[in-house]
Amino acid sequence: MILTTSDPVCIARDPASLEPEWSELARRRAYPTVFLTPDWIRLARRHDRRQQITLGIADRGIAALARDADGTISFAGGEFTDYQDIVAASQDVPTVAGALAEWITAERTARIRLDFVPEETGTIGAMSPVLTAAGYEVRVERLVTAPRMELPGSFDAYVQG
Repeated sequence: MILTTSDPVCIARDPASLEPEWSELARRRAYPTVFLTPDWIRLARRHDRRQQITLGIADRGIAALARDADGTISFAGGEFTDYQDIVAASQDVPTVAGALAEWITAERTARIRLDFVPEETGTIGAMSPVLTAAGYEVRVERLVTAPRMELPGSFDAYVQG
């Protein structure tokens, strides 16, 4: 593969050097969440013994990852985050997610486990073809979310039924 200057490249970076850009990207996501901010990931990483990897992806996105002792790669945050994903503006998700999948295949990682990635972001959909083409078996398991109901505008209206 010949890389041109327009090809997205994943580069391992010091998380602190990315904080301003990372914060802005986290704010501009289609579905912003505190769990993908540099502050939250820094806190979660203090309690995570796995090898931590932060990738800057072509000035368009960031992937905070962790590698288990057996080599399995997952998003950083583990059990301390409710949402895990790449950090990119919505229009850049396909490019950034595809580049991350290419990086994973280049690492020859035996196993990837991506938990708590919201379906609506498109990350898994963009990564799946790249991983499948590289010989990975991709399985998607849907999360069962908590039930929701519409509530009236006031407690009194709720009590009155």
